[in-house]
Order: sequence, then C-alpha cells, then structure tokens
Amino acid sequence: MNVEEIWQFLEPVAEEHSLLRLSLVEGFFSNRRSLHSLIFGINASAWISHRLSQHPPGTQALCVLFYGLAPLLELPIIPVFVFGTVDDSNKADKTLLRGFKRLVNAFGFYVHTAPADIEAELAMLCCSNVVDAVVTDNAAAFAFGARYVIHARDLVSADCHDRIKVYASAAIELNEECSLNQGGFFLLALLVGGGTNMHGLNGCGNQLALKLASRRKLGSDLLGAGVNLFPQELETYLGTWRARLHRSVTRLGYLAVAAEIGDTFPPIEAVIALSNPVSSLTYGPPMTTACLPRPPNLARLGQLLEEYFDWATPAGIIAKLDVHVWKGTCIRRLLKLLLPHHDVKNADEEISTIVHITDYQSAALNINHPAYQVTIRTEPLCQVALSRVKGTRTGTDLMDIDELQQADKQVWISAAIVELALPELVSDFHRHARVPRLPTHTLLTALTPVSLPTSRSTV
Repeated sequence: MNVEEIWQFLEPVAEEHSLLRLSLVEGFFSNRRSLHSLIFGINASAWISHRLSQHPPGTQALCVLFYGLAPLLELPIIPVFVFGTVDDSNKADKTLLRGFKRLVNAFGFYVHTAPADIEAELAMLCCSNVVDAVVTDNAAAFAFGARYVIHARDLVSADCHDRIKVYASAAIELNEECSLNQGGFFLLALLVGGGTNMHGLNGCGNQLALKLASRRKLGSDLLGAGVNLFPQELETYLGTWRARLHRSVTRLGYLAVAAEIGDTFPPIEAVIALSNPVSSLTYGPPMTTACLPRPPNLARLGQLLEEYFDWATPAGIIAKLDVHVWKGTCIRRLLKLLLPHHDVKNADEEISTIVHITDYQSAALNINHPAYQVTIRTEPLCQVALSRVKGTRTGTDLMDIDELQQADKQVWISAAIVELALPELVSDFHRHARVPRLPTHTLLTALTPVSLPTSRSTV
C-alpha cells in the first residue's frame, strides 16, 4: 500500500480547516501551555520534499525553503522540525540540510533530531504533549500512537490557500469506513511492509491488509503483546497469534496468502521494533527545553541570506525581508510579549516597531476575520538585519537602501492578538477613530469551529 493510497483510504475522516483560524482558536485562544500558540512537530524531510516539488527544477533549493519558512512566522504556531540521524544522502543534500537547519534556527523555530525512526519520534512527542499535532506524509505515525496528523503537503500549500486537513486517530477509529485503531495501523505496517519489516506478508494486497487491520483485536492483541511481553514470551505468543491470522486469512478466501504465513511472519524483530520504537523517551524525558514563540534572529538571518543567495546585497536583503519577514517578526514579538514570564524591561523593544494602529476591519482582506492594520517602523529592524552583513554581494539594486530602511510598512494582524498584546494602543485607536470594536466572544464566533479537544491531557 503506497503512501497516497492510505491517505485516500483515510479521506472520509479528514477535517478541513483554515490553518490561520485553527491556530487562532486552538492555539491563541485556548492557550493550553500559556504560549498562545500551537506546537507542530514536522517531519523535516517530508516538508522539504513537498516544498521543493512545487517549484521547477533549477530553482535554488534553499531559497525555496526560505520562502516556505517565512509564512509560518505569521501564525501562532511553533514549528519543531524533526530530522533523522541516519544520513545516507549525498554531499549536495547534506549541504542543503545544513543550510536549512541554520535558517530554521534563525527564524526562531526549533530543530530536533530523532534517535531512530522519525515517525516514532513524532508520535512520541505528540503522545507526551510536547507537540499538539504531527506534520508528515507517512500515516505510519498512527501506528506509533500519533493522535493528530496533518499531511505535510497541506502545510506547505497553506501559505497559498490557507486550507489544511486534520486526521484524528479517534475519528479514524470511530468511522465505519476506516475503523482503524492504533493496533490496526500497527498490523497494517507489518502486512504491507516498509520500514522495519521490509517485505511484509507475501501476496498480501491492499484490500486484504485493510480487512485484517480493521479487525481491531487482531492488531491490538499483537501490539499489546509486543509492548508487555519479554522476547521469549512473545515468541511463544506469536505461535498462537499466527494461527489466528491464518484462520482469518483463510476465512476471507485468500488461501495462497494463508500458506505464506508459516512460522516466520511476522518476524519477532519487526514486532518488537514497531511496538517498542526507539525515541528520545528511551533515553530520558523528551525535549526538556520548552518551545516558545521566538522572534527571528534578524542579524543571523541577514548574515545567512548574504552567505547563501546571489541577490543578497544589503538592499536585496531588506527588500526580501520587507515582503516576507517584517510582518511575521511583529507578530512573533507580540506573542513573546504575552508569555507569562516575559521580561517587562524588554517590553518596549518588542512593541517599539509598532508606531500606531491605522485601521480596523471586521473581515480584513486575506484574513476574513476581525483585524487591525498597524504601521511598523522598519528602520530599527533593517539596522539589526544588516548588522552582520559584510557587503560581499554585488549587483544592481533596483531600490535605494536608504529609502527601504526609512519606509514604514502597514500590515493586517488578527484583532485577537493585537487586543491582548497592545490593549492601550487599541483603546486609543477606538477612542479617536470612533470605530466600534467586537467583543472577544464575537471574535471567537467569527472563526470557523474546530474539533481539537481543549483539555490539557490531550492535544
């Protein structure tokens, strides 16, 4: 069963949302971790692959990834990009990954390395409430216990159309068409092969694999045995379980496949590896460092742009940051301002770039819910961004660097974020502009309802 077929099978339970609205309702308003943000654990390899696939060959890969990271700044989302440790890529790929990690850190996002299987690590982070949802293109994450999965392709495309699909394990289990629990996904992984068990069950096609996986006890019992039994006990148990599998396959009329089971499928090594995957939790508490909504390191970002891109003259850097980064920087600074232990001494620095509020709309363009138009003073941002730039790139700049640095920028930011972070500025605006403001409960009802649970014990 290839990757796309499993997602097509799960399509009946996919819930489509606006990524912006999902992050506002479930991240900003719910505020489960006092961060006013959702935390996404992202399969870095999958995200990179889908991002690059949307651009023609010959496009500078790292530049494409830069443009993909920038929109994430504008959302109350904390991305944690998870990388694998086994690296069999060529030199060019290694160079790309190294550059990408440096960009991720400069944007204020997080880099995390899985000790073994990336999907197992992502699922563990989700089950441990380190992240709220998993972003990947491999449904095997459900076999390891992931509760909420977003297809990597959707997150990559969301900067264009703001639509994503959320796949919830509870919904998959309850849906009559899918009806797969974790044990079912576990059995599916064994039957179709790939990963730990490369070969699967000989002759077992997609239709049979799904029929067997939907028989919940068959997969759940084996998963439970793999988790709870010592290897010698598990070997004994497998004899009984293989007989059950043989009977099930025979009753379904697949006699040739039943004959392939014998006394070697599934291999005990595969059962142990899938039921007890190596993850960070194997070696201690996962990610003890808290993930916070950090503003980008503009000095480092400007330095990296000059290092990697031909267009990165001082004026070229400022022009790109003006289009792709200034708004997100402003939003990240506001989110940082709302952290419970934020240093009030540095509060002026966080809001110094916002000169004033210039407008308010109940359904602002490209946001479709209440938002304020704020004026950003970009000169201090430009100064920081160019502080480490050496001027090694040469070229004909289409715009004057002084004009770029002195030009203020107007952007639309969600009313929810602005009102909570800048209450005095908001009050002054409404008092002088005489524009009525929507109450908080109206802001909430203006957003699309979403279905992620709100308790701390779940995502």
